[in-house]
Amino acid sequence: MEEALWDHKAKLENLRERCKRKSIILNESKTLEQKEAVEFMGHVISAQGIKPDPKKVQAIVDMDRPTNAQQVRRFCGMVQYLSKFLSNLSAISHPLRELTKKETDFDWNEECEVAFRKLKEIITTTPVLGFYNAAKSLEIQVDSSQDGLGAV
Repeated sequence: MEEALWDHKAKLENLRERCKRKSIILNESKTLEQKEAVEFMGHVISAQGIKPDPKKVQAIVDMDRPTNAQQVRRFCGMVQYLSKFLSNLSAISHPLRELTKKETDFDWNEECEVAFRKLKEIITTTPVLGFYNAAKSLEIQVDSSQDGLGAV
């Protein structure tokens, strides 16, 4: 472990020197070193892979039921940001997306309620997406319907 830490420190020092030679200034107060995981753009990145930032997930879970199309768009947008972690998102969110179409009356029905609750549920059980490893087999899951398509 100590050898890996020494190697890490040497690589960081090498990076700093290269930046200095190229007149690239690093903001030391924003530099994170020797962290198990870091939060970045709504995600948590670690050696295990990438997962949604728990604060983003909680913000979705805490949202009240939308009462107009604009609120539905906001909810769907927040969920869509984490779409890479969610299978069947297009099919599940279809009733909600229908509410956002122009010339459509806002009619929150049981189908919308089920979709809303289901999205909140699945967003809390998202997998950690591992990094690509060419030595391991790769499986791609695809899904399509009349209403949308996706791949995980």
